[in-house]
Amino acid sequence: MHKYVNSMVPSLGRFIFNSFAKRFFKCGNVKFGTISGTNQRQYALERMKKLPRGQLNEVKETKDITNDNLKGYEITADGKTQDGKPQLVYEVMLFNDQGDYFLILGNAKENFEDNLENFRKIAKTFKRK
Repeated sequence: MHKYVNSMVPSLGRFIFNSFAKRFFKCGNVKFGTISGTNQRQYALERMKKLPRGQLNEVKETKDITNDNLKGYEITADGKTQDGKPQLVYEVMLFNDQGDYFLILGNAKENFEDNLENFRKIAKTFKRK
């Protein structure tokens, strides 16, 4: 686990640093106010669109998930890099009972299937302290 600016970046061995420019993974706790249970799915989808170049993201899959007794959503999308090349965009948003959420983000510029598998493995290791 590596810590960056109030965020935790889990890693599988040298995953986070190996070809850093080609993939990235980040996790953090976000408190912007309460997100009600009825709006959480829509909020997670809208949050995906607020990422850099997020308006270009085409959501491919949205799954309900539970991790560390937190319910939330895993979203995968096809996105674009700054230079217009394809990239995988991965988001997990887990909500607590107060409506605060934990945001897990990943993106990769190549080896989409392998990176998606790794992103999912890392996200499953998420635990609150």
